[in-house]
Amino acid sequence: MRKSKNYREKIHRLFVLVLLSICAYAVNGQVLSEIPKDVSDGTQWFELGEKQLAKGNFEDAIYSFTRCLVIEKSNTRCLIKRGVSYSKANKFIEAIEDLDRAIEIDPKSAEAYLERGKLEIGDEGEIKYFTKAIELKPDYADAYYQRGLTYFLIDKEKSLADNTKVIELDPSNFESYITRGNIFRLRGDNARAIADYSKAVEINPDDRTFYIRGQTYLEMGFFNKAVEDLTRSAELRPDYYWTYINRAKAYRGLRKIYLARADEKRAAEICKPGS
Repeated sequence: MRKSKNYREKIHRLFVLVLLSICAYAVNGQVLSEIPKDVSDGTQWFELGEKQLAKGNFEDAIYSFTRCLVIEKSNTRCLIKRGVSYSKANKFIEAIEDLDRAIEIDPKSAEAYLERGKLEIGDEGEIKYFTKAIELKPDYADAYYQRGLTYFLIDKEKSLADNTKVIELDPSNFESYITRGNIFRLRGDNARAIADYSKAVEINPDDRTFYIRGQTYLEMGFFNKAVEDLTRSAELRPDYYWTYINRAKAYRGLRKIYLARADEKRAAEICKPGS
């Protein structure tokens, strides 16, 4: 009888723990129907974590990937994704621990090196991790892109080569067109810069791509084209100070003084950033 009673008490405690876990999970913002039906299946927790990460629910993603790791302690995919989630949640120490552990378990994981490189401090360390990712996966566009960004400040030629490689591997990466365009622009090769910025606009016609191309047209003295691009940028983001300042310059170049003054007035209403 005593043994039976102890058994029932253990079952009761287990039930309470599970119930508390579910309640805590619900409090974190999740709908109960999202909880995997089989709580012993790490794959279901991983898939749920991926969905939460994609939605920007980083704390919930951390919870789900942790549940996955409770079941599968050496699951490198869970470690990498939890590391990314920690990073997005600004928990960088935990992120580094997870990614270092993933590399320890699977030294051939290019993704682990890529994500670890994003958290490294210093150009040399970043380049080391991104280069290792490329060695493991020679067609890894994301690794070339990250290394190209790092090289941009210290070696423009290597940055140019990496961003050209990204464009070859992933022609939809408009950021690499912008970075490569910036390198051409710094060289004074505005024609090639405009060609790359135009490709970026074609892929992703947002306020930033129109602004960058418009600013370059302004520097080249193509005032009509500058006004066109900066107007599109202002339509998409009407509160950006520098769009109006630069369009005012373009209007002055066209001798449209009243329009220039209107833009300068609008910029003053917005206020200069940092003032």
